[in-house]
Amino acid sequence: MQPSRAAHARVLPVLALALALFIPSAILAQTQQELVRHGDALFAEARYREALAVYEKARAQAPGDVDILMRVAKSREGLWDPRSKEPANRKLLETAAGEYREVLGKDPDDREALDRYVRASMGLERIDETYAFLKDSAAKRPSDGRTLAWLALFCGMDKRIEEQESW
Repeated sequence: MQPSRAAHARVLPVLALALALFIPSAILAQTQQELVRHGDALFAEARYREALAVYEKARAQAPGDVDILMRVAKSREGLWDPRSKEPANRKLLETAAGEYREVLGKDPDDREALDRYVRASMGLERIDETYAFLKDSAAKRPSDGRTLAWLALFCGMDKRIEEQESW
């Protein structure tokens, strides 16, 4: 005698639940490396919002990973529109600048983080704060040519502003 359809209907959900409980969550969840690769593909297609969401998942798995933090910041910066005056838009760049600064706190030699931090800060018109940061960085690492170049640029900007104000 064959089991009825009603018996199948009762057994299948129980079987599905049993399988779900026994399949390790590691198999179901994406690994950090898979998330980063997926985020990189989205970023390369300029799909910054989607890339940011994927990188944030990877960051949750490895909160101290500087490379993932850089990817998060770059995605956030990619969403920023320099023409927009919306507070939410400005917040994107403020957050990215903070993330670049966090990267520099963990890896002061990261050239890309330095460049992006300075450009983001300039976009936020935080000239004095950025100048103070560069002076402090140059004092700590006087042989760092990149920091010195940015500092020289800021000194030149400061001199031009003073000259314009005296006209």
